[in-house]
Amino acid sequence: MEFGDDMDKNQCELFAQFVYADSLTYEELLSAEGVLMARVEGILANAGGEHLDFSPLGDMLGCQCVFELCDLEKFREVAAGIAAILPAGITGRLLCLDKSLAALNLFWLQQGAWQEALWPVPLRAPADASAHHVEVVAQAPPDADTDDDSAGADAP
Repeated sequence: MEFGDDMDKNQCELFAQFVYADSLTYEELLSAEGVLMARVEGILANAGGEHLDFSPLGDMLGCQCVFELCDLEKFREVAAGIAAILPAGITGRLLCLDKSLAALNLFWLQQGAWQEALWPVPLRAPADASAHHVEVVAQAPPDADTDDDSAGADAP
């Protein structure tokens, strides 16, 4: 397999964030985090998620993985599965990004419930989006008929 072949087949990336309530003790947080990671890993792997990466970040847990296809029904099943296993005191969010940048799917998770929103991503910026201008530093491509070495050779 050539480098990059595996990446080309995965058309969707999922980012997850799980936030722990302040009411959890450090011991409760560590215990819940271990169980949560194992259960979420199983749910994502069973749904076809690959290259799972968990990042514990103090009072939250980050997770990232890829899917071969962007399948909204599959992501809804993932959201429902995670909501069913979330311990009390932990909430989550899932962001599913189509690599073609066609759409963003966002899910909010809590114990026993989930919500979703879908936003198509337009090809062009909306008219009311802020525009920021910068100085252009790239040079124009050289003219094919001009030889840079000879330019100015006859100049005094």
